[in-house]
Amino acid sequence: MEKILIDFVRELLDADGIPHHCLTLPCQDWDWLDLGLRSGILGMTDLHRRMNRFFEDLKENTLYHYMDSFQCSYSIFSLPAADHAGPGEEGAPCRKYLIIGPVLFEPLHGERFEALFETFHLPPQLMEPLYSYYQNVTLLPSPSHHEGMMAVLARFLFKGEPYDMVFRSDGDPENLRHHYEGIARIPEQPSLSIQYIEERYKAENALLSAIGHGNEAHAMESVKRLIDLGIPPRLADTLRDRKDLSITLNSLLRKAAEQAGVHPIHIDSFSNQNIRQIEQLASLEECKGFQHRLALGYCRLVKRYSLKGCSLPVQKAVTYITTDLSADLGLKALAGQLNMTPSYLSSLFKKEMGVTLTDYVNQQRIAHAQHLLLDTSLPIKSIAQQCGIADLNYFMRLFKRMAGVTPKAFRDATDHSRQMEFGQSNAKRSQA
Repeated sequence: MEKILIDFVRELLDADGIPHHCLTLPCQDWDWLDLGLRSGILGMTDLHRRMNRFFEDLKENTLYHYMDSFQCSYSIFSLPAADHAGPGEEGAPCRKYLIIGPVLFEPLHGERFEALFETFHLPPQLMEPLYSYYQNVTLLPSPSHHEGMMAVLARFLFKGEPYDMVFRSDGDPENLRHHYEGIARIPEQPSLSIQYIEERYKAENALLSAIGHGNEAHAMESVKRLIDLGIPPRLADTLRDRKDLSITLNSLLRKAAEQAGVHPIHIDSFSNQNIRQIEQLASLEECKGFQHRLALGYCRLVKRYSLKGCSLPVQKAVTYITTDLSADLGLKALAGQLNMTPSYLSSLFKKEMGVTLTDYVNQQRIAHAQHLLLDTSLPIKSIAQQCGIADLNYFMRLFKRMAGVTPKAFRDATDHSRQMEFGQSNAKRSQA
């Protein structure tokens, strides 16, 4: 049965023109593996030893995705050990492998091939044979599509049993020691660099905690601590370096907000706005100021939109409401969106939010109307429509009931207050 299954898989690969080979160790001839690249073109004499050792280290029931130093990719199925001893022979587990590849996921020619060839430090006379080799390697349109197909094959080859998937590359480090070379050390006090990194991580964790609780004061303290500690520049362009640092900080804080129960739609909108602003920063001081505003903004995002502790239906209902106040937000319509009965949604919402769903919708709509009255010159009828209330008279009554004044009185009072503040400011400047 196993042989029939493998033969079937190989026929599928043949149909797509994807090279493949079944291997049983030990193997003496390896030219098939890379179309003769290493032995025929590069003249490697120890390929047999290297390849046998490589495959012996692979684990059973594992799918390996491997990219070699020549940018060629292979998928290797390390199949379960089986007893392949003949009649009268002592049984011994025999390791079998299905190797698919080499394949490329983007063409190698022109400047890209020339740049890659330089990294190999090979004699110039090998450029043409290596170029010809690449033209004979199967080109596939997408690594994700190929990996998805290999995952399907793995389910068949491993007969539905659990299996591991491992990604490897010739560029993977054997160890991590070289990563410590960039850390500045003071000979007289060698532990200072370690203490500095510990302090920096402590400040970062404090900032993430402050964001998660919406604590603006603690967030501001943590950002100041991070800035005071100072992260050594990684680029010669210090402004670009600080911008990149701000982008990294934005990524950290958005995850903290998500962990605090803020829906991704709110986070994504705020985060994208931040990225655009970061690219407009013109000085190191602007970067510092922006990092403070960044932390403050995420704190306020958490305080306004966090639904941590709420059930998923209530989280979805609140997100529907806050992201489109002009939609039909009636109890029946929202219950339909959530595939729930109106009565169950109503009781669940009141229990978790402390107000009825209808009252919550009205609160959000009037709060948005106040914002539009303050910051735009839109007619009151247009504001009512943007808040999802088509009946102007009903909007006027609802606004007065919840805000205490009519929309016009609210806008007029705000305009008068602003004029008073502007006049007082001008008077103070005149006195000065």
